[in-house]
Amino acid sequence: DGPPDMNLVVRAARNAEEALKLDPRHQEGRLQLAIALSLKGRDLPLMEAWRAGHGQRARMLARSVLADDPKNYYAHGLLAVWHVEVRRRGGPAGAAMMGASLEEGRRHYREAAQLAPDDVGVHWSFARALVALDS
Repeated sequence: DGPPDMNLVVRAARNAEEALKLDPRHQEGRLQLAIALSLKGRDLPLMEAWRAGHGQRARMLARSVLADDPKNYYAHGLLAVWHVEVRRRGGPAGAAMMGASLEEGRRHYREAAQLAPDDVGVHWSFARALVALDS
């Protein structure tokens, strides 16, 4: 319930960064860092989030995971939510600036749902992002 504990998110990001120093291609490390960065940027004011670059880096990390493993449903799920969240926070102009689109979000969701149809997190996360977009 409620927002994630930011101390835990900061620690997760730091741990993922340390893991990536040992092995920059480690898929789980890249994915966990992308998740932590997304969470860090979620509550920042819009311009501060843009300047911090967390969203851009999170997308790049998730894309790099998919380049190595196109069937990584968690990376698809993350990108599905990323596109919707960028559209929600930045509106049409912000989404255009960031290269986000609802159609691309839906495409990633469909891929994640096809790869992991029984994973509740995939469906819940995307539904939550859509509800927030509509509110």
